[in-house]
Amino acid sequence: MTFRQLGLCSQITKACDDKGYKSPTKIQEEAIIHLLRKRDLLAIAKTGTGKTAAFVLPILQDIENQKRKSTDENVVLTKLIIAPTRELVLQLEKSIESYSKYLDIKKCSVFGGANIKPQIKRLDARVHIVVATTGRLLDLIRQDKINVTKVDTLILDEADSMLDMGFVSDIQDILEKLTNLQQTILCSATLGPNIKKLSSEIMVNPKIIEIKSNDRVNDKIEQVA
Repeated sequence: MTFRQLGLCSQITKACDDKGYKSPTKIQEEAIIHLLRKRDLLAIAKTGTGKTAAFVLPILQDIENQKRKSTDENVVLTKLIIAPTRELVLQLEKSIESYSKYLDIKKCSVFGGANIKPQIKRLDARVHIVVATTGRLLDLIRQDKINVTKVDTLILDEADSMLDMGFVSDIQDILEKLTNLQQTILCSATLGPNIKKLSSEIMVNPKIIEIKSNDRVNDKIEQVA
């Protein structure tokens, strides 16, 4: 199976080639097919399995599909990725940038511990994807500086860490604002009781993919993003 056979456009597959990806990892092959069909996904996988690409590549493809179908040239925020820390938010933004290098897709990261004004300025320029920590995202929503009413896909990355850090109420507050939500993707390193409870509350008939530790990517292949 190749990335092209999974249904990804040539611009995305070329970016994968540039990163040295020869073929999809197990989680990528399973996840991309279901995500392109707009199915909810619960992915249990540790770092090194290629999970970031497993959800980033199909959301990039979905944005391209939406752009091709629409006559409206305005940029609209439709994809929201939430992560527990500033460091992971910046890492995710960097991954999105590399995978979308041949696409005209605009993204923005927002997080606390930094001046909010430059982040607002980037949002004012309109973006397709926002990567955020929960606190800063809620600040921007309350200040009417971000419009999430068109968001159709929500990704919660390292959801187990977010729950451990006490962000469950923030996640619930954000979900209430996503009135156009059609797809939820939840990524976690473990499948504990809290993750099971959260997934049952926010997901509809999700595809469940669990990658064991021995399914990790070969360390010599750059498939960690």
